[in-house]
Amino acid sequence: MSYIGGYVMKPSRRSRVHLAVTRAKAKMYEYHVPEEDHINIDFPLTDLLDLTIGILGDISADYEFIKIEEEKSRLLFSAKYFDAILNSKSADDFADYLKLLGACAYYLSGFPGSAKVLIKDIDKLDLESSGIENLILTVLKKKIVNVKDLYANTLYEEAISFLYMNLAIYFESGEGSKKIKDMALKIKNIAHKVGSSRELLLADLLTAIVMMYLKNSVWNSLPNLSGIEISKWKNYLTTDNAIKELWPAQLLIGEKGIFLGKSGVIQMPTSAGKTKSSELIIRSSFLSGRCNFAVIVAPFRALCQEIYNDMNYQFKQDNDVKVSLASDVMQLDIERDAEVAYNILILTPEKLDYILRHDNSLASEIGLIIYDEGHLFDDSSRGVKYELLLASLKSRLDENSQVVLISAVMPNAKEIGKWLIGDEFVPVEASHLIPTNRSIAFSSWLQNTGSLRFVNEENIEMDEFFVPKILERHELQLRGQERKKRFYPENKPSHIAGSLACRLSQSGTVAIFTGRKDSAVKISQELVDAFDRGAKLTNPYTQADSEEMQRLITYIGKTLGEESVQYNAAKLGILIHHGSTPHGLRLAIEHALQNEHVKVVVCTSTLAQGVNLPIRYLIVTTARQGSEEIKVRDFHNLIGRAGRAGKYTEGTIIFSNTDIYDKKSDWYSNWRWNKVKMLLNPEYSEACRSAILKLLEPEPVVEEEVTQWEKIKEGILENINTYLLDSLSELEDNIEIEDFTTQLVKNTLAYHQAKEEEKKILISNFIQYAKDIINKEPVKENRKLYAKSIFSLEKSKRIVAFLNDNAADLIEPNNTENLLEILWPIIYDFNTNFKTSISSELLLEACKKWIRGESFVNIFNFLSDQKFGNRNATIDHIVDLCENGFGFDGSLTIGVCLDLKDLVEVWEHENVDEISLLQKMMKYGLPNPLSIKIYTLGFTDRNLAMQIADTINEVVTLPTNRKSIVSGLKAKKKEIVILLNDYPSYFHYKFYDIIGSKHRKY
Repeated sequence: MSYIGGYVMKPSRRSRVHLAVTRAKAKMYEYHVPEEDHINIDFPLTDLLDLTIGILGDISADYEFIKIEEEKSRLLFSAKYFDAILNSKSADDFADYLKLLGACAYYLSGFPGSAKVLIKDIDKLDLESSGIENLILTVLKKKIVNVKDLYANTLYEEAISFLYMNLAIYFESGEGSKKIKDMALKIKNIAHKVGSSRELLLADLLTAIVMMYLKNSVWNSLPNLSGIEISKWKNYLTTDNAIKELWPAQLLIGEKGIFLGKSGVIQMPTSAGKTKSSELIIRSSFLSGRCNFAVIVAPFRALCQEIYNDMNYQFKQDNDVKVSLASDVMQLDIERDAEVAYNILILTPEKLDYILRHDNSLASEIGLIIYDEGHLFDDSSRGVKYELLLASLKSRLDENSQVVLISAVMPNAKEIGKWLIGDEFVPVEASHLIPTNRSIAFSSWLQNTGSLRFVNEENIEMDEFFVPKILERHELQLRGQERKKRFYPENKPSHIAGSLACRLSQSGTVAIFTGRKDSAVKISQELVDAFDRGAKLTNPYTQADSEEMQRLITYIGKTLGEESVQYNAAKLGILIHHGSTPHGLRLAIEHALQNEHVKVVVCTSTLAQGVNLPIRYLIVTTARQGSEEIKVRDFHNLIGRAGRAGKYTEGTIIFSNTDIYDKKSDWYSNWRWNKVKMLLNPEYSEACRSAILKLLEPEPVVEEEVTQWEKIKEGILENINTYLLDSLSELEDNIEIEDFTTQLVKNTLAYHQAKEEEKKILISNFIQYAKDIINKEPVKENRKLYAKSIFSLEKSKRIVAFLNDNAADLIEPNNTENLLEILWPIIYDFNTNFKTSISSELLLEACKKWIRGESFVNIFNFLSDQKFGNRNATIDHIVDLCENGFGFDGSLTIGVCLDLKDLVEVWEHENVDEISLLQKMMKYGLPNPLSIKIYTLGFTDRNLAMQIADTINEVVTLPTNRKSIVSGLKAKKKEIVILLNDYPSYFHYKFYDIIGSKHRKY
């Protein structure tokens, strides 16, 4: 195989058509279209090899960093072609050669993860190129691939041997970069003088890749970008967990000065190395001496858990660093280890707000704060509290503290940065640095069989190719007295999504996105029904790890019942993930997906809330999220999950609604097409706006919208008043209050974004809110006590009045169930998640079952004849009731009761420890302190936590803390391993992680 040199080689329009045809052929194999149904192609697909190999040679022969940046589109064209020709099965005779060339093209064009994918199964090469091929493999893999017999007794022997030796030294210590460059150039010179055409090409590629690697290598880049000498980085860089080179987005972050301690707003796409970037920012901050306490704030509990898992793993070998995940119980229970030099705390905004209300000094100790997914200021339910928290921290943080906000898409990042940080903030625009290629396909079904229509990712009006005969309707078996014929799939989004997911499970992990959890259940039930009726579909169970699937099936049966849709879908290898999935099951599903034990998941946006999964195909059934249209920026966050870097070279987004594509020319129905065009274009991403500004919006004209508008306004005002109560707790003088409130308003994003007249209104309104609070509670000492509550002053006073009325009962010695009965009226009254017609008495009995540790199935059986709204009870309703109604709202109300105890006149704090325990029992649904501590340690399944507590109870020494529990786990290791045999591998992984064992089965 030779390449063409001597002139600039660019792909013509005809070449791009050829690439599209090659990709189509590859997709037909990837999508398991029978060969007899393949599109006829009347020319050899290998015809583009001369051009694409020539492009590689042309660019690498005269390698320069600037040139590489300019030539990335040509390199990517070649990479895509090599990838496609390999998958089209048209070049099996020289597949390894093309894999190597494709990896080189991907690497040089800024897709190191895709390069890794192409060569992952290659241990060594013999391409008759005197061993140069294995040098390239060594640099790409960062692992020595030395095949001496290929270069022995050749003109290259000395240079190659010397280069291998210096690469080994460099991988280990970062020393010898000049020698590596010199030897690479020497090999190139030899090849240019006496080498074959292939040796010449590979020698040019070797030099280009070596130069790029040495530039991006952490040995070179981290000291330069952080200003920290290599000796301080060495302990980290020589660990197994250390990153080997910086990816494009991470390089840009470093080049902008973030590793030097500058504060900034970072926009980077999902899977571009965000968590690793955060780790490097923290390490730079610690090693430089700028900080010893770093905080990561993430909006979702699932994302906090994901970040904690990653950070805990990455810092596991750093004995001087403690990584802590704050619980979501509203108690002062954060872990700060005074015996280590550095602490990292990960928590939600709500938890941070709670902590700061009780311990103002914490803010002044923060040397670095990272707001992950920090764009939720316009969220109607949480945005106001989040914005006010950040506004408050602006004045509380030390002036030298580093502030970093990270988001996938934020069109007004500069505006947010100027507000949050000031004029000196650094904008880092890395959203264009997508780590893997992405393809867009639309389902089309105008004839007997349906197809997938692939379009240009940059302009979806341009068709590129199609894959035929993907969809075909099959008749199903009838049951009982049924007479009407049934078919699957019918031409509707849910059926098409299910059918495609089953087919594609043979090629990678598939996620079906739907906007509602009941839709996720419906799609899964349709698949269960179709299989029961003999549907001609690939069974996803056959593509899964059978041992893990059996564990999951058993676990789901015990957790949600063997009558549940989740259980029956799991028997087909299909998992369901949405907001009503129990916490332990959610983590088990995510772990199974991450390790590719299962291949199909039907999910809502909960799966996109930070969890990094190796999804190859994302099937989109709707453009809605709940009852609203999905935002463009949220949609890009979602589709960013498709095509995990380092796992796949491409992620595919498939729209299953055929009306989108098939009716795009119909003036009456093309609104769907126009909507998708907007969703796919990041330029339409919504700017982050302050939710506080919604207070200034006029009342809706449409009467049906007024109730929702009033509800949103009420929630915003409550959050503002709660915030003001805390801020004004020390003030009494009216002038001082007005001045303070005015400055407080000026710190908000709302003020920063408001027009001049709106700014005056905001200040006037906030001053009035502040005066109302002072008038309602003029006693400063009382305001200080009320400020500890995360409820508004009005709600807090209601709670204090209730506690005063029931003080006589609270004084009496009581167990936790009796205390629950005493507090139940206020718990019931303040619960926003009791959207049900079930009586207070029945709910109390259900709550008692919850804190006793009874299963969701038992509680469902207890309430099975009840209604939730106008619907019959389902297991999902019960999970919502328990985890949100009891676990969130219930424990929150109990926590506020404890926060306000000093305002109760008669109650002398009797039973406070028992009430504090009750709060945790409500949060986790567990009956005793040991099971609760085991749960929070990482065994996030209620039944398992109780079983482990029973197993180790006799060997756990006092005080019952992490150290004594871990000691008990080790003492009963054999029994616990047997116990875990009935549980998914996630819990095995957590067990070995908690006890610090290096011998993990999973």
